[in-house]
Amino acid sequence: MWFFVGMVVLNLGVSIVTRASLGTSPIASLAYVLSLGPFGISFGAMSFICMVVQLLLQIAILGKKFPPVQLLQLIVSFASSVALDAAMAVTAFVQPAAFPGRLAAMLIGCAIMALGVALEVAPNVLVLPPDGLVRTIAQVSGRPFHKIKLTYDAVMVAISLLISLLMLHGVHGLGLGTLLSALLCGRFIGFFNRHLPLISRIRALSPAQ
Repeated sequence: MWFFVGMVVLNLGVSIVTRASLGTSPIASLAYVLSLGPFGISFGAMSFICMVVQLLLQIAILGKKFPPVQLLQLIVSFASSVALDAAMAVTAFVQPAAFPGRLAAMLIGCAIMALGVALEVAPNVLVLPPDGLVRTIAQVSGRPFHKIKLTYDAVMVAISLLISLLMLHGVHGLGLGTLLSALLCGRFIGFFNRHLPLISRIRALSPAQ
């Protein structure tokens, strides 16, 4: 149950950050930039395609150690893509005009997004492919999840920027909000993991505990 709660919260945060019009979040930057291209594919649908690739990367990294149950990420990825398009529709009213309002919306969305990630990862059963890939790298490298998350977000932004420049001939869907999200989201996740009692309680319910 908590995984699905986290998934909904995560997509709500992504949609708010995107609606702030300062640049979408790093976790969604690649899908968003590609959705602005000539493919005629929605943000959510492009997100699903990206998540399939991220799932394949997890399989490539872990090889035979990849837990078969994690193939269910494919199903939840589809659900997440639908939730993202729905969240974008629900948050259509979030259109702050002035910079302070846009900055506030971006920060609120970033915090909500980080809470969603923390809730989604805590049960240690299923995760969405982006977070599954981060968790896989963290497990293999032995580094904390939130630190790998910071690096991963920075790499995603760099790839998205390159694609934007090559495909859209300019910087689109990226901006100050993207940079701040990359710097803050991992720290927000670390904060929630350390200071939100609910996260510890969810972890205690995990079959892996």
